[in-house]
Amino acid sequence: MSASLYPIKLFEEIFSTSQYRPQSIIVSGMLESDEKRLFLALDIGLSTSFRKRKTEVLEEYAKLILFLSKKLKESILAFTPSKEYAKALKGFLQEATIINGAEKNTYGEADCKESIFISYMRGALAEGVELDLGGCSPRVLIIVGLPYPKIDEKTHLVLSSLSKAYGLEDTEFYEAYLYSSMISALVQASGRVGRREKGVVVIVDNRFPLLKIPNVKVVKNIYTLINTIYRYLGE
Repeated sequence: MSASLYPIKLFEEIFSTSQYRPQSIIVSGMLESDEKRLFLALDIGLSTSFRKRKTEVLEEYAKLILFLSKKLKESILAFTPSKEYAKALKGFLQEATIINGAEKNTYGEADCKESIFISYMRGALAEGVELDLGGCSPRVLIIVGLPYPKIDEKTHLVLSSLSKAYGLEDTEFYEAYLYSSMISALVQASGRVGRREKGVVVIVDNRFPLLKIPNVKVVKNIYTLINTIYRYLGE
């Protein structure tokens, strides 16, 4: 919800309409597949919602990432909701490397196949720092859960003041903030693949289908996902 993406005047116009719907206004066209980047969502019961942030769920995410890496024979970049979550995921993926975008290039072609890199949403790498891993540039990006932001006390006070200024209920404005921030984070992170060559973004969270975001294909089977990625990347 930065000022550059969502100017105050635009807020005034949006919130003054009687048919205000944050999803249809904010999402349209933002997560569209094209010849360079494919967006997919995998719905197999995994989620990073706070109710499901259990050790066994984290372990299942790790197993999924490792399985995809071996089956696809691709290096994989995984983004988690937070830095803490990235460290916890690393605990189940000893072969993985946590990166933040500041690392020196120490990878070559020989290191690339089946390498796993972990980073986190709203970090330097997710927000646009150039990814330089030499010959090992991941073509597959796994988004581990929907990156909803945390609302601390300061943010709560700001949102409360803005909602009053626009004549909205606090909950209505909070939902718009959470949703737009989550979508913005997805858009930013997806730019890490599909730049110089084709890339695939896979969002893994069973809440995604409920958002009804157009143009993102939802698959419910891992092998269907693998075949779809194969076809797109031209393997």
